[in-house]
Amino acid sequence: FETTLLQEMHDAVIFIDHNLRVVHWNPGAERLTGIAPINIQQRAWVPTLLDLQDDKGCRMRADSCPITLAVRGGERQTAQAKLRGRNNRELAVKLDAMPVRSAEGASLGAAVLVQDISSEVSLAVQCQRLHEQAINDPLTQTANRAEFQRVHELFVAAHQQRHMPCS
Repeated sequence: FETTLLQEMHDAVIFIDHNLRVVHWNPGAERLTGIAPINIQQRAWVPTLLDLQDDKGCRMRADSCPITLAVRGGERQTAQAKLRGRNNRELAVKLDAMPVRSAEGASLGAAVLVQDISSEVSLAVQCQRLHEQAINDPLTQTANRAEFQRVHELFVAAHQQRHMPCS
């Protein structure tokens, strides 16, 4: 059941052992990255394998990588990141690295779930752009009258609440 589940998942599922070696790479991981399991299994895990970047676009170092932290620190790590996917496309992803322990409590490594959230990030950027277009004058790029009134009401209310004069 577990094997079939992992094979059928659309999201990437990766198992990293306690020595930071890739021991499982499901078809979802191959679909997302373009890397076949045979080319990555038993390789040492480093963020450069996937050209991982943090949410600001800086290359992720091994000591700050959520996957490394989950294996070494034994605590669940989640992060938004970017990676170089199939056909060299940059993808926004959510990484969820969960430590795996033996019955005795020894670290066995981590199970990693990688979800493509590119469409969600793209939608958020589009919404922000539309919001800016709705509140700014297209010529001057300053707040339009409706935005001025909204902010003015907040400004006056804040000053009245603090019993402070304003003009």
